Amino acid sequence: MTSLDWPERLMALGIRQVLVTVSDNHTRLGMLERARQAGLRLINAVHPSALILPDAVLHDNVVVHARAVIGYRAEICDGVIINTGAQLDHHDVVRPGALIAPGVVAAGNVTIGNCATVWSNATVINKKKIGNDAIIGAGAVIIEDVPPGATVVGVPGRVIKLHGKPI
Repeated sequence: MTSLDWPERLMALGIRQVLVTVSDNHTRLGMLERARQAGLRLINAVHPSALILPDAVLHDNVVVHARAVIGYRAEICDGVIINTGAQLDHHDVVRPGALIAPGVVAAGNVTIGNCATVWSNATVINKKKIGNDAIIGAGAVIIEDVPPGATVVGVPGRVIKLHGKPI
C-alpha cells in the first residue's frame, strides 16, 4: 500500500464520506480530487455558532469555524477553510482551496482566488479581487485588486513578492 491509496483503504473499512482538512491549500485540493475519484462523498463541517445566511452557497468539503459569518448570496467553493470569527459579506466568492484565517473581514462583492490565503485580521474592501495563490499578510488592508501569486502586507496593502520573488 502507498499513501495514495488512502481513499480505497477507507472504503474497504466501510467509510463512504470524508472531510479533508490538510492545511496546505494545493495538497487539500489534490486530496479532494483523489477522494472524489475513489467515490467518497465529501462533507462539510460547520460550527453551530457560525452564521450562514440562507441564500449563501457552500460547496463540498467546506469547513466553517466558530462565530464565522457568511453573508447573503456568498459562495464558498470546494475545499475552503473559514476560520474563527471570519466575516464574508454579501455576494463574496471564495474559490476552491482558499484559506481564510481568524478575524478576516471581506466586505461585499469580494472574490478570493483559488488557493489564496488571507491571514488573521486582514480586511478586504468592497468589490476587490484577490488573485489565485495570493497571500495576504495578517492585519493587511486590501484597497486594490491583488494579482495572482502576490504576497501583500501592510496598511494599505502593498505587494512585496510576486510568485515568491521579492519586488
